[in-house]
Amino acid sequence: MKHKAFALAGVLLPCALMAQLSTYSFKRKLENTNSEDYYSIPLSPDITAKSLSDLADLRIYHVREKDSVEVPYIYEWQGRSYEEKREVPFQLINVSQDATHSYATLKFDGKKIIELIQLDIAELNFDKYIELQGSNDNRSWETIRMRARILRIYNDHVNYGYSTLRFQPAEYSYFRLVMDDSDGKRITINKANAYEPVSVKGEFTELKSGGFKRTENKENKTTELLFELDKNYRVASIELLPGKEKDFYRNVNVYYVTSVTKAPKGDIENWSLLTASVLSVDESCSIECFDRPVNKLKIEIVNNDDQPVQVEKIRAYAGNSRLVTKLPASENIYLVYGKAGDNGPRYDMEHFADKIPDKLTTLLPGDEMMVKQPQAEKAIEPLISNKVWLWVAMGGILLLLGIFSLRMLKNEGKG
Repeated sequence: MKHKAFALAGVLLPCALMAQLSTYSFKRKLENTNSEDYYSIPLSPDITAKSLSDLADLRIYHVREKDSVEVPYIYEWQGRSYEEKREVPFQLINVSQDATHSYATLKFDGKKIIELIQLDIAELNFDKYIELQGSNDNRSWETIRMRARILRIYNDHVNYGYSTLRFQPAEYSYFRLVMDDSDGKRITINKANAYEPVSVKGEFTELKSGGFKRTENKENKTTELLFELDKNYRVASIELLPGKEKDFYRNVNVYYVTSVTKAPKGDIENWSLLTASVLSVDESCSIECFDRPVNKLKIEIVNNDDQPVQVEKIRAYAGNSRLVTKLPASENIYLVYGKAGDNGPRYDMEHFADKIPDKLTTLLPGDEMMVKQPQAEKAIEPLISNKVWLWVAMGGILLLLGIFSLRMLKNEGKG
């Protein structure tokens, strides 16, 4: 009996997994997974546009001979600009000392903007104050920070240390550390690391659009631009490109469609304010749209009593995103999406992101395919539900009743 139960489970499990895969509307094959490795899978705006659950319905499946396995991934949105610290190489020179101070100079290859220096000190216990100075000729020095404290306590009960110098970004070719040795205890610098602030811009893709229509509202003293996209894209920002014929500074309101009301004379679109900004001749007008899924935007330029501004072009952008995952060597791995009301997955992988290598092989998803949905069994229509047969049956019943009635009347007449 147990063997039969296990055999039944072996049949039902693959069917259940394949049925789970079929709950999604679209799939794309992941080609060229020739070896087990970590991969980066870019998500094009066409993919994210068809997500029905705010990107919570993205899944990767490895379809095997007898079952399908869900593959974990980490989602990364790349449309955010941010600041990071990048290490800058230098030479440690002029390490010297006098009766009350020790000195060490960091020589850079040209001027560098530095905001952080980390020191590796040989001694296990120290408490020092450091003055940080900057110079471009190694002769005249300017103070960047006074009395920056570094500390290390190491014993049977305490193991604490802090040897990082933080300061406002300073641009020099030389940075000098002046260490106060008035307590008589000197320290030895084994190693130093210097870091500069680097601005990392977000990555975006320009979206396809159908252009825009312009309407002048003289009563409200506004210009309305109806901007349409080819699909219901997730828009990160739009950019208005006005002409340069004159100086201007105008308030701008951006609206999106929240619902559509059915009416006898046609559908009525209900608009809500998405964001507000300023259109100026001195700046490119890039307006944040918060990754909102839209296919149409209404842009209102408030002219007040000035002449309307001539906007020549409107561009829309989607923030780039990707999935980072570890895939096996297989020819049957699919990215699936398009499932309403799906819940976002949670994988153990997110707790081990530090183990993912910095350089990843990029894996482009293949062409989009519709997921074959299981066909429901066609219900057999009851014979009696057909009106023709219903009238035939009723006519037959009436005919039989008439025949029986005539026979009864004949029998009564003979009696």
